[in-house]
Amino acid sequence: QLVYLGELKGLRRAEARRRAMTWLERFEARSWWGRKTEELSKGMQQKVQFIATILHDPDLLILDEPFGGLDPLNAELLQEVILELKEQGRTILFASHRMEQVEQLCDDICLISNGEILLQGSLRDVKRQFGRDTVLIDFVGDDAFLDRLAEEGRIRISVRSRHHAEVRLLGGTPPRDVLEAALQATSEITRFEVVEPSMREIFVSVVSGQQADDALPDSHPAHTRAGA
Repeated sequence: QLVYLGELKGLRRAEARRRAMTWLERFEARSWWGRKTEELSKGMQQKVQFIATILHDPDLLILDEPFGGLDPLNAELLQEVILELKEQGRTILFASHRMEQVEQLCDDICLISNGEILLQGSLRDVKRQFGRDTVLIDFVGDDAFLDRLAEEGRIRISVRSRHHAEVRLLGGTPPRDVLEAALQATSEITRFEVVEPSMREIFVSVVSGQQADDALPDSHPAHTRAGA
């Protein structure tokens, strides 16, 4: 099937076969040569589909959720290949709901919700627009101080695990207030860093803001026009 698709895109049969075998080896899937698509796992089908997309060395790649169905190791391998193609000068349009992948792969973004463009521009400029109001903190001890600050409307907790938290400062709350609360409540702080918000945090903030506006009786949707 890969050879046939390569021929449809202008490759000679021998060249299509050579390229297909090279990419199957790269994706550790050569042993699946000759299998029917329906016999493959979802992750393997995803890899084969990606190979079919790049087999003829296109200058433009359009990838829609290319990591779907992949385990962490294969997702890392695919990300490595995409970054290599990017370094080679290919133009890549990448659609994803996984904001951490957007942050790792993209130079420019366009955030669309319900058919509206809510945000667009270079990744660096977009993050600068939201300022350095995110705090990363690693600690040892009780994390109840996070709940207290959140209840007071001074922070929003974005990520929380046993000894780690990522919080967004609200209402002009200075970072030192979070630090002081953490020092009083925990036995040790191993990291305290004020950073730009992650794309996940920006996504949640922008989309939730749009939903709040849409809920107002007299609200009108805002539209953004982009031009070259």
